[in-house]
Amino acid sequence: MSAERALLIRTAVNPESGRYFAVGMDVPSVRVFDTATGELCCLVEPDKKKFSNASVLRSAG
Repeated sequence: MSAERALLIRTAVNPESGRYFAVGMDVPSVRVFDTATGELCCLVEPDKKKFSNASVLRSAG
């Protein structure tokens, strides 16, 4: 049996910089992309040891 996965994409504007960001939610992780550069800005994943916390990985820049 194959597991069905869904990807939800939303866009938002950073009011400070005026840049657009795309947020892709591939449960349980969330990826944030800068639409101007296409670069991954942030990755949020649930902590593998605790289900109530999340780890945030942010790229330099």
